[in-house]
Amino acid sequence: MQLRSYLFLGVFALAACGQSNGGPVPHTSPSPTPTSHASNPPATPTPSSSPSPSPTPSLGPTVTPTFNLKNAVGTLVKITLISVDGKSVTPVSAITMIACNPACPGPAVPAGNDVFDVTVSNANSSVLTHAQATAQVSASSKGPFDVNLLRVVANISMTGFSPQYIADNGYSPEPITVVANDADGNPITGTFDTPISLAGMVTNIAYFVSDTNGKVAGQYPNLVSQLHAGSDPLYFYYTSQATASTTLTATSGKAQASIAFSPVLSPIRLYDADGKSIAGTGPIPVQPAGSTGFYADENGYSDFAQNMKVANNSCTGTLTVAQQPTPVVQPGQDPTLPDPYRGTYYIAKQSNTNAANASCKLTLTDGLGQNQEVDIVWNKSS
Repeated sequence: MQLRSYLFLGVFALAACGQSNGGPVPHTSPSPTPTSHASNPPATPTPSSSPSPSPTPSLGPTVTPTFNLKNAVGTLVKITLISVDGKSVTPVSAITMIACNPACPGPAVPAGNDVFDVTVSNANSSVLTHAQATAQVSASSKGPFDVNLLRVVANISMTGFSPQYIADNGYSPEPITVVANDADGNPITGTFDTPISLAGMVTNIAYFVSDTNGKVAGQYPNLVSQLHAGSDPLYFYYTSQATASTTLTATSGKAQASIAFSPVLSPIRLYDADGKSIAGTGPIPVQPAGSTGFYADENGYSDFAQNMKVANNSCTGTLTVAQQPTPVVQPGQDPTLPDPYRGTYYIAKQSNTNAANASCKLTLTDGLGQNQEVDIVWNKSS
């Protein structure tokens, strides 16, 4: 009996020794705090009640690769397998501290052309750097594989915008400062994980450009619709053409900044056929011969070859008003009128010169929120 007791104790001691000196815990085991990283995009959350899922068994034996994380910012590394040889698999992750670099272990994965999603987060589980990496993993090729991480934009600000633009004043491209910060509030000077998209530009009127050079036929061809890094230059160019208010935005993921662009428009003015100013709404008398021409002009609008629209046209009798081709400006005429455009040209015509009295009330609009009333009268004695 005494011998059996010694043998039993010896076996128990060997078993205990085996547990304390065994191999490392597989990286597919759950983190001590698995739910703290479940919201980090774009990795799929891992249920806290069970170990990380393994790839489909039919994919074969597993290998544990290592990774060299370049440009990493953050403290907590999460490496997740998302596909093998072009086939999606149940995501499986390994979570370690950044101190592992330059040989951070990934999860146990099948050999093949494997694609991994890599994030490095701060202590609050906010992702600071991210990349997707492809590695040809095999028993003889386990890494470390290089992963070039990119900065994740958490918020954006835009400054340097002119306080007020005025249509027809003439402007050069103006520098705009777009600052992207990470979740720790640090400005990002490197490449963005998701480019900043610029929107709200008005075609051929107001847009973003990359420099102040290369002006061609009054336009700047170096248009910019995205910023890829914090160091990318950016300018805003307004051609001075009248346009409606708009909002210029810069967006990366859920981060967005915006600036209202509302140029001041010139009023719509009326001129007679000789280029002389007509006060207020008129009235404009129709000549005894039966017709009279007049112009509706707006600086920053008419001189960009834009025509007024008729919002309302109410005439009595046989008096009519219709738009006509704009005559060419003649030397000696009012120099304040744009050349070669003097606005939209209209002719009021009385088809029955024997008619006693008639009138028209016209509402002209530039389609940008500005209207001009016009009163036209016909009197046989006029």
